[in-house]
Amino acid sequence: MPLLFVYGTLRDPEVQRRVLGREVFGELASLMGWHKEWIKVRAEAAEIAGHDIHPVAVPSEGDELDGLVLHLLDEDWPALDAYEGEPYARVSVTLKDGRAAQFYAARNCGQ
Repeated sequence: MPLLFVYGTLRDPEVQRRVLGREVFGELASLMGWHKEWIKVRAEAAEIAGHDIHPVAVPSEGDELDGLVLHLLDEDWPALDAYEGEPYARVSVTLKDGRAAQFYAARNCGQ
């Protein structure tokens, strides 16, 4: 089952229901070498989440980003990619606990 590390709006069960049509099981996790910054997002994402300022992960040596790991289905990726949109890029990472996961980072962050 694919894993997605989330640190912002996708932690919210209501946002999960709006994007995926269901709430997704998640467990606490963290990612080393990243931190959150804040950006204004497009209208569609703002409408789903209920606000237009969302976090975006950027590399930052020595920092730790807390979040959840969601257990997804393969068919979830198109809806997630569409929700995250242009400011984000899906990248592969290794979580602090050693598990491999995908997550949405700032596009053009060098990863």
